[in-house]
Order: sequence, then C-alpha cells, then structure tokens
Amino acid sequence: MQRPQYPKYLDDFLAPGRWSGGLGTIMIVLIGTELVFLLTMTLTMPLFYSGDGDGPFPADTPLGTLLGFAIFGIVLVLFHALVWVVHKRGIETMLGPFKQCWFHYRRTLILVGILALTIATAPPFLSDADIALRRPFLSWLFFAALAVPIISIQAMTEEVIYRGYLMQQLAAYRPEKWIWIGIPSILFGSAHYFNGFGPSEGLFLAIWAACLGWACADLTVRTGDLGAAIGLHAVNNLYVVLHVGIEFWPTSGLALYLVHYVDPDAYDYSLATMLAPASIFDMILALLVLAMMWTAARIAVRR
Repeated sequence: MQRPQYPKYLDDFLAPGRWSGGLGTIMIVLIGTELVFLLTMTLTMPLFYSGDGDGPFPADTPLGTLLGFAIFGIVLVLFHALVWVVHKRGIETMLGPFKQCWFHYRRTLILVGILALTIATAPPFLSDADIALRRPFLSWLFFAALAVPIISIQAMTEEVIYRGYLMQQLAAYRPEKWIWIGIPSILFGSAHYFNGFGPSEGLFLAIWAACLGWACADLTVRTGDLGAAIGLHAVNNLYVVLHVGIEFWPTSGLALYLVHYVDPDAYDYSLATMLAPASIFDMILALLVLAMMWTAARIAVRR
C-alpha cells in the first residue's frame, strides 16, 4: 500500500512509528501500559486512603491532589522503559522536535489559560448558599502555581501514550487518518468512562474525553509535535480542578471554591439520566467550552 504524502513536519513526526512493530506489538505495549498504570495506582493508593480512613495525604487536600497528579510521572517513566524494550525508542521520538514542542506548549498554555480564566470568572457566579468553602486566595494561588507543572506532566503522560506512541504506530500500520486519529481518541474516551460513578456520568466523561482527544490529535497533526496538545490538555485539567470542587471528593484539594458535599449514592446514574434536559445542557456546555479552548489553541500555534 502506497504511503500518503503528508507535509514534511507531519511526516517527520509520524516516521518513528515505521521503525518497528506491527499490530501485535502495539497490543503488547497497550496491555503493558495498562498493567503499569494499575500497578502504580495500586501501590500508591495507601498514600491517599488507608483501612481506617484517609492516608497521610488525603485526596481532597492540596498536597493529596498534587501528589495524585504527580504519580503520573512514574507512569511516564515506566512507559518509556516499556517502549524502549519493545521498540528501542524513547519518549523524545514521540514528542516531536523539542524546541518546537516547548514553544507550542508555552503559547498554548498561556493563550488557552487566559481564555479558561475568563470563562471561570464570567457569570453566572456561584451563590453563597452553594459555597461550602472559599479558600484564601494567596494560599490557593501558591498551590495553583505548583499545579501547572505537575498537571502538565500528567497531561504529557497521556498525550505521549495516545497522541505520541499510538498515533505514530497506527499511522505506520494503516494510512487512513480516521484510524490513527479516531482509534486513539476513542480509546482515550473509553478510559475515562471508569472515572464516573455510573453509566450516565461515565458516558458523559467518555464523550467529553474522546472529543478532547480528537482536538489534541488535530493540534498534533497541524504542528507535528505534542506541545500544543499537552498545553490544551493541561489547561483543561487545570480548569476542572482549580475552579470549583465538591467538598470531600477526590481531586478537590486545589479548587478555589468548594460546594457542599454530594453523596454519589444519592443519585440515579442510569443511562436514562443522561437524556434529561439538564444533563444534555451540561454536555453541550462542556463541549462548547472545549471547542472554544481548541480554537484558542489553534490561534496560539497559528494553524
């Protein structure tokens, strides 16, 4: 099968995937990556939860939330080792040219970050009745500054796996764009399904994450590196964890505002719930915000 002609910057980015391995090798690495993730999370779980309650770093505190994201750095190191053993190549081959990647990451992080800050401070505002805690601004700002590099590492880990390794390998296996852009996006969305408390919330997160994956893949195709994708991904995650959280819930430790505790068991998370007008509106709003951030990222990289 004749290889399609891509712009040189994209051809150079996809080229490392042609060096080795077919579909079977890709499956080995994906299974190995899942095992690495599960093992890492299992071994670090006592840091956040213990048999008697919270561990030394409860997941709803600033340090606990930061540590939860920092653990993805371990996954990144182990993934690098796995790909080196299987393919004899490292993360640098998945990022694209370093200076270009760093440049696109910075521009995207700043411009999309400004947009996210604008959205977060725009009305409608939370009412005082909804707010259980408003953290002191200076202490929140301190932890927010720490969150930027740490959450960027978490975003980089996922981008290297899905838009770096998987896109490159699938592009070498099959030339059709819908395969090497679509499959990583769908797998990325599917992985987020299990972050929900039930089918309706899980499907909401899966759809949203699949669209985020597609936006990150689009930026990668347009730039030939992962910098813009990492920047967009990081700002999305920062927007979620730094603005509003739910009291006592995991990853709520960095939120400026905490709303009153919600018992997950008190809600109906069946698929029918997702068809309710409020759920549909929330989905449309989330995708609209994502589309705005993706557009800002494209402006940032001028593509």
